Amino acid sequence: MAARVDSSVSGPLGYPHRVNAEIARLVRPWGPPAWPDIWRPVRETGVGDRTTLLDRIRTVLDGEPDLVEAWNNFSGDKRYTPSWALEGETVSWVMPRGRRGPARTFDDETEACAQFVMRDALWSVERRFVDIEEPRRTWSLMHGRDFLALLTVTDHDWPWLHANLSPAPAFDAWRSAFDDERRLLERIDDDAEAWEAAYDVISSALTLRDPEGTDAEMFLLHIDGDAAWWRSA
Repeated sequence: MAARVDSSVSGPLGYPHRVNAEIARLVRPWGPPAWPDIWRPVRETGVGDRTTLLDRIRTVLDGEPDLVEAWNNFSGDKRYTPSWALEGETVSWVMPRGRRGPARTFDDETEACAQFVMRDALWSVERRFVDIEEPRRTWSLMHGRDFLALLTVTDHDWPWLHANLSPAPAFDAWRSAFDDERRLLERIDDDAEAWEAAYDVISSALTLRDPEGTDAEMFLLHIDGDAAWWRSA
């Protein structure tokens, strides 16, 4: 079945320019080789008003329940990570090598599907990670659009947050930079300039993103193995 589109506002391949009203229907024409990137229309138009995004998706799914199965099939066909996954009533964050991150099971498949579509769109288009667990406690470490790691908060010691690190393969390229920074931090009284230079390599290139999807303006982040701790502003 083709997507329901007003031809007066249609874009390439019949997708609407105002995709933000149709986002839950993008799955209808999806499928290789017809449309290898399901989110391409949203990349061109944006996700629209974030505050109403979830409600718009719910409205479409309530009126067209066959879309729920279609989104489950789309999720099952994915061959890339990290990304969100939908399995019936459960939405989860899937890391490389099949590792699972935050997950939540909802009361019905329609609500789970709406939550999945919203999160997958924001992640795929904006690299905005919206935690699925309550209370929201998961931060993300980014290098541009490259996802490096999840940081799941385990403790607060104001102004510091302590977290478990769940790295993606891309983090391997930065592991030595954090090791150097921590080693020089231990000798900061002897050579503060060396530590500042080492940390500048990190802070000038990486972004620390809070659970709401906002990038910290300033942050001081240390990583040791799978443990991370930081303060931010």
